[in-house]
Amino acid sequence: MANDEHENLDTVLDRLERPDDQATELPDRAEYGSPTVAGLEPGRRPKPSPICAACPHSLWFASAEHLRCFCRLMHVVTWNSEEPNSPIAACDGILLSGE
Repeated sequence: MANDEHENLDTVLDRLERPDDQATELPDRAEYGSPTVAGLEPGRRPKPSPICAACPHSLWFASAEHLRCFCRLMHVVTWNSEEPNSPIAACDGILLSGE
């Protein structure tokens, strides 16, 4: 396991062991952004944006009419433009290594 992975795991485990009043935010993984989503016209981007748009495990694919996201960890379509009403707001998968 790489050093960064150990640090992220240690941080998450430490925070899980604290009482709720001492818990802090999980590590920020916002440095990744889907190039497919970023390349879309603003009106075609998911609103609100699901956590999948910032997750390196997501596979976004677009056609002329539709936009979908497939999660490589859960092996399911996690978002699609035909049913955009329940975007995933949080997921532990974003904390796992993108390798």
